[in-house]
Amino acid sequence: MNHTTENLSATRAKVTVTISGDETAAQDRAALRDVSRQARVPGFRSGKAPEDILRKRFAKQIEEETVRRCHSAAYEFARDKAGLKVYNLVEVQDAAIKPGQSAEPAFIFDLQPEFELPQYLGLETKVAPIVISDEDVAVEVENLRRSRATYNTVEREVRLGDYVKVSYKGSIDGADIATLTDRKIWGTQENTWEEAAEVGANTLGVPAVINALLGMKAGDEKDVEQSFDDAHEVEALRGKTGSYHVSVHEVRERVLPELDEAFLGELKVKSAEELSSRIREEMLRRREYERRMTQREQIVRQLMDNCQFEMPLSAIEQETSLVLDRIVRENMQRGVPKEEFEKNREALHANATEVASLQTKRNFIVGAIARKEKVEVSNEDLNRSIISQAMRMRIRPEELVRELQKDENSIRLIQRDILLDKTMEMLADKASIVEISEEAAKA
Repeated sequence: MNHTTENLSATRAKVTVTISGDETAAQDRAALRDVSRQARVPGFRSGKAPEDILRKRFAKQIEEETVRRCHSAAYEFARDKAGLKVYNLVEVQDAAIKPGQSAEPAFIFDLQPEFELPQYLGLETKVAPIVISDEDVAVEVENLRRSRATYNTVEREVRLGDYVKVSYKGSIDGADIATLTDRKIWGTQENTWEEAAEVGANTLGVPAVINALLGMKAGDEKDVEQSFDDAHEVEALRGKTGSYHVSVHEVRERVLPELDEAFLGELKVKSAEELSSRIREEMLRRREYERRMTQREQIVRQLMDNCQFEMPLSAIEQETSLVLDRIVRENMQRGVPKEEFEKNREALHANATEVASLQTKRNFIVGAIARKEKVEVSNEDLNRSIISQAMRMRIRPEELVRELQKDENSIRLIQRDILLDKTMEMLADKASIVEISEEAAKA
């Protein structure tokens, strides 16, 4: 065999392999032998049927096996002899393969990108010191009490913090908003519960409806208007003003549990002091984790800023598919209907591609550091990751293992993520730390 190589880009090459007539004939004979061993021909023992009968009865199988053998041999030759660092086989440009005739199949390869690693050990990271005040702990205790609150029906006007059973119906220019979008939260809700809270950037629901609740009582009704800005999540509502009819059915007051023996017993602590101590420890672990993630983000940013190279297109496409899968899965868990994804398919794909490009570049750089530093994934690492993932999914580890065994790529992705995580932890361990104020860190 011979080959020619054509560089299509910095990370893509076309290798054309010339297979001689003698080689195609040899592969045809090998294909015939394989088919003969498996063929069942009446009147002949296995492997003893005459060639002319085999070629007549199993012509298609012999042809397919010949093509497969020629392609396989040509692929291995192209990969090994062209001297390329192959990342992925993108395409096989077929050529007619006839026994005894020469053929020239071509292979399009994406190549591993070549780049010089920047300085990666001892990088400077700026983080705020971890300070947990008594006030911080008190807020967490209050949140814990709120999570275990009871709600008593009251016959009075709605106050901040109350939960209100409410119905509302929105319209724009006489048309029901429910007919303009599948997002029920913006259209019509029957007997839903809303918290009477101060409306802010993170408000879930129609702000005008939530604002209207304060001061209303069970049985009250009110009409309010809600203006939608030009960047609203629902395209049909952008720049318009909706009218909402609001009806209050029931008001419930939140009653926080006392820090008494019964409440502490439920939390398996003996005193309020022990509870505060446990919360402080948990906050410390959480802050340490957040600080570590901040370090890692800064390290990745420095590495990517100081390392420029072209990436193989197939790597970005594969990562885009993973990002899209995650976006769809997370949004479906939040109740977003499939129809929304279809409406925003192009925007979703563009966003996923942008994210995937960054992640792909990070993966190549951190992967190169892992190879240079000889970071490896052990069986123990893999087992720990599978057990952790199974716990998050609330299934038994052996069930997850059975699912993963159905798709080898799933195991490779887990191993890749473990390798990246171990390498980033190594880089964070070796990074220098400059402590800055909390205000500067937020900025």
